[in-house]
Amino acid sequence: MNTRFTSKFTFLFCATALTFGACESDDASEGMSARGEVSLEFTDAPVDDANIEGVFITVAEAELSGASEASISQRTTLDISAYSEGRTFDYGTFESEAGAYSEVAFTLDFATDAEGNAPGCYVLLADGTKQALAVEGRQQLDIAKRVALSAEAETRE
Repeated sequence: MNTRFTSKFTFLFCATALTFGACESDDASEGMSARGEVSLEFTDAPVDDANIEGVFITVAEAELSGASEASISQRTTLDISAYSEGRTFDYGTFESEAGAYSEVAFTLDFATDAEGNAPGCYVLLADGTKQALAVEGRQQLDIAKRVALSAEAETRE
């Protein structure tokens, strides 16, 4: 595998966004904590290689662990390189509690895309060929990041 593609692939996921909004306030008398919606979004830096038409990833699942537990199991294949310069791909939204989260984890499927075709993650070259992206010896990759979500605030990581 070409290491240039590996480096770009690793960088792609450093720029995920989390939005926590529409919170309900704490109500100490009822013992309820602040809740709100968490939106998981993907974005990327522009691809500056004229030989690359797109960078496709297959996301199998996203999990939020910490103050509460939540997950989205939604197989989606997207051209991550199409989401740059302020554009984002909305992977999904779920309700969760405000607080510290030990990780937001995305599971990528290298083997197959959302329609069952191989490969699941790849670089599409200008000549129409696919250069598979992979981590040696793995069919899936979990990418995790710590994050704190606050009531009445928007958090972007």
